[in-house]
Amino acid sequence: MKRGVFKTNERGEIIQDHDDFDHICLNPENPTFIVADPPINKERDRKRFLCSFWVDGHRRLLVTVLDNLAGKTLLKDHPVVRL
Repeated sequence: MKRGVFKTNERGEIIQDHDDFDHICLNPENPTFIVADPPINKERDRKRFLCSFWVDGHRRLLVTVLDNLAGKTLLKDHPVVRL
């Protein structure tokens, strides 16, 4: 099974295929809601953020983000997007 991000046209045909990506923007109005302090270092921070997601009763995708480097919770039950 092929994994990746696919964009389709109105007939369901794949028109864009992205296998190599760093992120997927779920909410273009707020694309960077995690503030990293100190700033990200790709080698050091490969497993820096622990994120848990769930959907609440109002059909919102919520996230809680733990910064393992700083040892603190950055976001708790933060709404990402309405489903």
